[in-house]
Amino acid sequence: MLKAKRIMLIENNPKDADNILNIIESLNSNYKLLHFTTTKEALENLKKENISSQLILLGSSNGDDDSIEFLKNIKNDNNLKKIPVVIISTSEEHIHVLNCFIYGAASYMVKPGKHLELAGLIKTIVQYWNICELPCV
Repeated sequence: MLKAKRIMLIENNPKDADNILNIIESLNSNYKLLHFTTTKEALENLKKENISSQLILLGSSNGDDDSIEFLKNIKNDNNLKKIPVVIISTSEEHIHVLNCFIYGAASYMVKPGKHLELAGLIKTIVQYWNICELPCV
């Protein structure tokens, strides 16, 4: 069972968001899943409403500057910087991958186009973070 029971998903594609949330829920119904469609909305909620999360899955597309700004904001905030952020992106561009790591991404995954492959990726991510020690936030 994943030690991080509070997972935030930031994904603006409704189909991908539904798929990802359903995949995670199928692994364990005890997860508290939070879904936001924009990084701005997620960050505002993390800061204002004291929503805690132990893991953030950040959907990103083709060199999206919002994901970099989100990482900068999270990693510059003493209360939030310990939360691991996993990038799930449609971009394989070296500069985007590099920038995500420079600004504090815990990992970077390329989002597959097929549902079965996406399910496998999400299960792998959850299994990986299941064996990691995560900070209490």
